[in-house]
Amino acid sequence: MKISNITSSRISSSKIVIDEPTVFLTFPDPNLPIWEVIYNTNFILSNCEAIISAGGMIKFMRRSFNAKVHSLEFKKKIIELEQSSKKLKVVNNLKLKDADNRSAKFYFYDMGVYSKAIQEFEGKFVPKKLAEELFIASGKIYKTIKDNYPSYNVEMLFLMKDDKGFLWKMFDNLKQFIPINKLNKIDFFDKFCYVSINKRLIPVIEREKGKSSYLVKNMTRIPKYVEEESISSEEQIIEPAIKSHETSMITPPSSESSTSTSTGTSINNKESEEQSTGFKGVVKGLSKELKVVTNIDKDGEIKVEINTPQLKRILANYDIKDQVILSNVKVAIDKHLTNNRVSKEKMTREQAEVLVLKAVNKTIHGTDELREAYRNDPKLLFDKLKKIDNYNTPLNFPQYQNEVIQPKNIIDLDYTSGQNRQKHEFDTVVHQNVEKLFRILEDFPDYPVKIKKFSHEIIDTDSDRLIQYTVTLQNVGGGYSKPYEIKLNIPGLVSERYFKIKGSHYIQSNQQFLNPITKTNPNDVRLLSNYAIISVHLTNFRFNSANIREYLNYIKIKHPTFIKEETEDYVTFFNGDKIGLTGNLVYSNADGSKKVEIDPNTNKLIDLAGRSRLGITKYEYQLEYLFNKLKDIDPSETLSKTKLKIPYLEIYLGGIKLPLILYLWSQKGLLITLNDESIDYSITDNKVADKASFSIKTNKTQYLNIFPKGLRQTCMVNGLLKLQGILKDKNIKDLNNPESCYNLISEYTASSGSIKMITLMTKNQIDPITKDLLEFGGHSTNLVKLVSKDMIDMLFNQPPSNLADLSIYRTRLSEMIFYLLYKQIAMSHNYYKSKVFGYEDQEAKVELHENYVIQGLISDAGVLQNDEPFNPVQEIALASRVIKSGKG
Repeated sequence: MKISNITSSRISSSKIVIDEPTVFLTFPDPNLPIWEVIYNTNFILSNCEAIISAGGMIKFMRRSFNAKVHSLEFKKKIIELEQSSKKLKVVNNLKLKDADNRSAKFYFYDMGVYSKAIQEFEGKFVPKKLAEELFIASGKIYKTIKDNYPSYNVEMLFLMKDDKGFLWKMFDNLKQFIPINKLNKIDFFDKFCYVSINKRLIPVIEREKGKSSYLVKNMTRIPKYVEEESISSEEQIIEPAIKSHETSMITPPSSESSTSTSTGTSINNKESEEQSTGFKGVVKGLSKELKVVTNIDKDGEIKVEINTPQLKRILANYDIKDQVILSNVKVAIDKHLTNNRVSKEKMTREQAEVLVLKAVNKTIHGTDELREAYRNDPKLLFDKLKKIDNYNTPLNFPQYQNEVIQPKNIIDLDYTSGQNRQKHEFDTVVHQNVEKLFRILEDFPDYPVKIKKFSHEIIDTDSDRLIQYTVTLQNVGGGYSKPYEIKLNIPGLVSERYFKIKGSHYIQSNQQFLNPITKTNPNDVRLLSNYAIISVHLTNFRFNSANIREYLNYIKIKHPTFIKEETEDYVTFFNGDKIGLTGNLVYSNADGSKKVEIDPNTNKLIDLAGRSRLGITKYEYQLEYLFNKLKDIDPSETLSKTKLKIPYLEIYLGGIKLPLILYLWSQKGLLITLNDESIDYSITDNKVADKASFSIKTNKTQYLNIFPKGLRQTCMVNGLLKLQGILKDKNIKDLNNPESCYNLISEYTASSGSIKMITLMTKNQIDPITKDLLEFGGHSTNLVKLVSKDMIDMLFNQPPSNLADLSIYRTRLSEMIFYLLYKQIAMSHNYYKSKVFGYEDQEAKVELHENYVIQGLISDAGVLQNDEPFNPVQEIALASRVIKSGKG
């Protein structure tokens, strides 16, 4: 199809021929490197002249970014990731060839550096502001190209892949972010603004006769193609199942089956082999060699296990040799096979691939629920497995001749890890993380401080051995204008084992910290960082939010006829509907025409009627069903503890308790919050809409009406009911402005300083160390998204963990140091800011007490264990000691 034939009502999935001289301003979603998606536009690239990736400095939102660094990286990556017969070249200069419709050369203009800029600003500014600035920046580039090359068309092209990036939010709310009158003032394309997703080209804005218009029908279809992209990405992992009559766990494919399916379609050509990951090799090895052994123990229980030597040999071929890892992978696979032993003695290849991935994921992350990133690229998971290091040090025992009892026979230890971990942490890890913590001074939006130099040295005295860090700072936002130094001392190791402080020798205990996000109470999820504790609580709710059996017991007591039949595996209701308690069944109606199950390969819900994936979990789906049925029977049912109170979501931060929806309103505006939570609303004139659960007067004649569906949305919106007395006589004009709720927060908390506290908590809560841990766990590192998505998902979908369960903890040596240091840096910067802002102090500096960390370690009971050198047995005992520490 020719680009000139595209109309406002046409979404193209065929190959696109660019038949006009054109420059495409190409903006990739901030979560997508442009070199990974530039080949997925479905454009025929034979007449693509080049990709223009301009060097030099660019300004975005009053901040400068070095585009040259991005351009050099682009050139390197485009060579490494070449996937097309047409080799696209990357150039730095805007020099276009003369326009000629016969050859119709076209160019991509890379806006990847603007994408990186938005990624950096995303947690600091609301999406509306970022969208406006992006369109303005695009308009400036458009003007430059049109001024120099008026014969070229200039079109805007957004590259998307999923619903996790900035562009999803932008297009979901674009009409509100940039009203049509404002859009008409920005010229940034000639004919169409396109979205490219899943090899479809979607026109979303049209410009005709100098006027722009949103193509709303096309924009509403973006989610459909996002879903298709997600499904296709997952399906690429699994090869077709191979029928088997062998006794092995997985049967290797024959040469015929590896080259074609029953329909003769090629499934294993050379190109797919070149693009396969290292994961395939591991799985094929497992497929050929692993065999299942079925045993019956003395109690008559059937146990299904895999052959240990074979697993050990296979993993060793891929540099995975750690005994602890081997044991964990084996236990995970054995347990899975035993729990699902029906027909598992003959496993298909796809079952085996998912099983191996789940076992490895269980070893690393403590759960067998796979992240999308690992499904799309399993090599990431195996690379993480290879990097796991327990820092074991073998114990070598002497052999004595003519002795009946040898030391090896007395001491039942083969290796120790505590001492060697101390050496690793204080030789390498601590320096990297201390510098990372100091770098946050550069990232503060208000009064940042530049790090000009960072160094450390070992200082030995008669009484102490210290690591002294010297940091050269220069204020950017005010105060003392010249560079100045601050110093920080932490303990240094003696003989790779001891700390020497004030003439005494200590061994530091391992500290056991809770993971950043935990749920140890039925209706409470906590976020712990080195700054503070934030929790999200389901208040006034009668049950454990993720325990279906509690709901069923309540229903049996209050509505005895509601449940017709109950077994261990399922419950059947009076109307014939059924929900599954075990296995993969989630819900089925009476005649089976509507059925929802868990896909065992993806752990996602599948609606068998339409084969569509539903974006919720089993717990949440069943909870929504029960809640809606109870509302049909008794409209007054709220599942609250008492009839006088309603269940709602509440957040606790910095000593302040707020309805969660009020906090989200203060960060991104109320309408954006409702959109992000998929809560329906409407704006009506003169009167409140029928059946609205809640309404807010937006001006003298208009009302915002909110229509929540299901328990989760109802509990979110119920937070506004807590504000009824405050909102009663107020007109709130701009519901998309976060500041429109500041007065509400001050009245609700009865504190004029609450806004400042919320701002500080939002800015400082995610410290660099916690950020790394969140990224490793696959969580968002944006506090607002973390609270509204990850923590709410855990609240409604996961049962509470037992405090004795070690999987919710992490054990670290030096983290106590990072906790103390981050706390001091944050306090010091706040004090410096107050001196500059409040008193206009021209001599204001960031000041640290250089021995603050050491004093904190000494005063915190149990962290430092006194010891006299050199006692090897006591060294091992003390180095292996673990204490509970940190917040929570």
